[in-house]
Parts: sequence; structure tokens; C-alpha cells
Amino acid sequence: MKNLTIAFLAAASLFTVSACKKKGGGDAGEAVAKMENFTKDMCACKDKACADKVQEGMTKWSTDMAAKGGEKKDEKPDEATMKKMTEVGQKYAECMTKAMTPADGAAPTGSDPATGSAAAADPAAAGGAAAAGDLPAECNDYKAAIEALAKCDKLPQQTRDALKQSYEQTSTAWASVPAEGKAALATACKSAADAVKQSAAACN
Repeated sequence: MKNLTIAFLAAASLFTVSACKKKGGGDAGEAVAKMENFTKDMCACKDKACADKVQEGMTKWSTDMAAKGGEKKDEKPDEATMKKMTEVGQKYAECMTKAMTPADGAAPTGSDPATGSAAAADPAAAGGAAAAGDLPAECNDYKAAIEALAKCDKLPQQTRDALKQSYEQTSTAWASVPAEGKAALATACKSAADAVKQSAAACN
């Protein structure tokens, strides 16, 4: 479960990378504040339906921010901001994992086990919004890691479906990331891929 939480954290961090365009305060500070609001909402969720709603709102926000920041020069946030992003992202990921993974092991509300299994095993279903050729190699590696984890029978189906859904919603924002933001996206994708590969180690 710890590694799965790390994987969800990596996905959440990709949202922040898509939205942050200025060094230090400004947009980065606003992104952290907005992320804190999403985290509060996510931690109040008791089921998958609620978590999905919060995740959808986060996806829309990230996509909008990436689009609005298209003409801005991408700069890495300062160390203090990155530390705060990590702390908030970790809390968000923990609450998301808890909401999407019922303690009784039952399938999440609104989920069709048969449909979910087929979707998780279908590499094409996890393609995301951005074309593979437009993405950094690290993001393609992240996609491949998600596809591999989705086939791991040792992990609960609802957990695999939740992680895949998180990836799909995260990748929706990638199409709006400007060219100058691809370097930061590549770094985030590498961290995400490494986290997912740690989770996949349980399948070996």
C-alpha cells in the first residue's frame, strides 16, 4: 500500500507541474493553495464516487492552468515551494488511495468489475490525451509502467483501476503543456514511472 500511495503521489505531482509556470511565488504559490483545497476535499471523501468528482475538478483546473500558461517561460519552482508541493501531494495521494480502496475489498461504487478489468488490461485505454510522439520519453516510460501494473493480478482490481484512472486524468493535461514546459514534465514523469515500478515489484 505504501508504494501505491507513492504512485498516486507521483500522479498528483504531475498535475502541479502542468500548472506551475513561475519561479517562487505567483502561479506556483497559487497552484499550491489550490492543491491544498483539492486535498481538503479529497480527504473528506468516503468513497470512489466522491474521489472521482474531486479528481475531475483537479483535472479541469490543471488543464486550464496549463493552457493559460502557454506563453509563459517555464521555470522550476524554488526549493521551499517544491517541498510544500510534495507535502500537499503526499496528503492528497494518501486520501485518494484510502477513498478509492475500500477496506472490505469490495469493488468501488459505480465500478463494473468485468468492464474495469478489461479496461485495465487494454494498453490503448491508457493512452491519455497527448499523442505519444509529442511526449518526453520519460512519459512514455510512465505509460508503459502503468500498463504493466494494470496486469498485476496480485494487486486488487479496484486499486489497479484507480491508479490507471489517475494516470488517464493526469495525462489529459499533458496536451496543454507548452514546449518549454516539457523538461519539467519529463522530470515528473520519470519520478512517477519509478514510483509505479516500485509498486509493480510486488508482482515479481
